[in-house]
Amino acid sequence: LYLDGNDLITFPDKSMKKTIRELGIARCNLLSLPNYLQEFDKLTYLDAWYNNISNVDTGLLSLIEKHKLTMMSHPIMHWPH
Repeated sequence: LYLDGNDLITFPDKSMKKTIRELGIARCNLLSLPNYLQEFDKLTYLDAWYNNISNVDTGLLSLIEKHKLTMMSHPIMHWPH
């Protein structure tokens, strides 16, 4: 699902967690990623470049590490420790 360049009012619904494999959300003026994104088990690619994301939830970080998720992103200001 590629939504790049659109001002997202709502994020893709949690009900899509078993179907989305690739998610392009670059340049969508996002300030954060929803916590439920960590439940997107099929996700293999996430492009969140050029947003204003300042924090990443520890659950999402675990998903990135667990599935060796390819993540394109503007540098995150605060990675959880």
